[in-house]
Amino acid sequence: MAYRLYRQLRNFGFMMVSVMFVFHTAQAQDFPMDNLSELTSGTPSEAAYFSDHIMGGETKSLHFIDFQNRSIIKRFDEFNTRNEERERISSRQRTKSLTAGYIDDEFLLDTESGSGKFRFDGEAAGLMFSGQSASLMLSYGNAEATEHDGDIRSITADLSFGGNKHIFRNFLQLPIGIYVPVRLSAGYRNLTIIEEEETAHITNSAIGAGIGTSARIPTSLPIFRDNITGFASLVRSVGGIGDLSGSEDSFGLEDERIFGGIHLTQNTDFNIEGKFENLLGDNTGVTIGLTLRWMAWSEEAADNFRELFDVVTGQREDLVQRSSQTFLRVGLNW
Repeated sequence: MAYRLYRQLRNFGFMMVSVMFVFHTAQAQDFPMDNLSELTSGTPSEAAYFSDHIMGGETKSLHFIDFQNRSIIKRFDEFNTRNEERERISSRQRTKSLTAGYIDDEFLLDTESGSGKFRFDGEAAGLMFSGQSASLMLSYGNAEATEHDGDIRSITADLSFGGNKHIFRNFLQLPIGIYVPVRLSAGYRNLTIIEEEETAHITNSAIGAGIGTSARIPTSLPIFRDNITGFASLVRSVGGIGDLSGSEDSFGLEDERIFGGIHLTQNTDFNIEGKFENLLGDNTGVTIGLTLRWMAWSEEAADNFRELFDVVTGQREDLVQRSSQTFLRVGLNW
């Protein structure tokens, strides 16, 4: 009886030493105590080892204590590494970029009477400010007028904003994120025939969603290190396009209607971007990007809002692609 009591007291002492050692190590390593259950959840074999050698009173208990603590430290390091990786990817997605370049711009606009005098097909200078889930794109350019002597000028402003719903933040335990971008967009284009001083004001808006991905690209180069992140997204949207007040002549009087109503649109936006963070300093890097945009609109004006569902379901057959933009850009991020 006395020996059995001695064994029970000894086992209880070993167990208390193990618990005290674990919490002492946790405090020394700044363990997140609310996550301790995750770190100490061992495999069934480890649990059986604990039951057989600690509760059973074998002399290997101290070896198990050392093994268990080393296992906890290893799991904590892995846990902390995953959190740091998530934070690095999240911080890269929150960086902002200001980029500039040239745009190959085509906007094949015909008036209600069939005139193509406002068609624009040429190059424009572009500027884009972009963030995690929003962007503002500006452009200015001149091209040869199609039905008049001289040039036609195009000035555009396109705003896109919304949110990203993440599906995976670390896909297959790799530094790859996959998300669904949801976007609202609004655009304005000013087309002016310079010699005739005739201007058209075109507006459009749309709503859509798509698929996006982000990936950290590790390198062994001393300059870039692991500060390279790639982003790619594809968004399809539907909406409408129209003119504010028809075209205006040099006296500010309305000349003719462009659309004669709201025409339905189907838009496709593809964006790919590479960010070299901290390349120029602690908080400044370089961004290189390519933005492709296509827009198709219906031949006839929409009679009611319900016709927009025909575009969504693909039943609208009179959609013709009339606008495309290819924007290669480079700039800074912070």
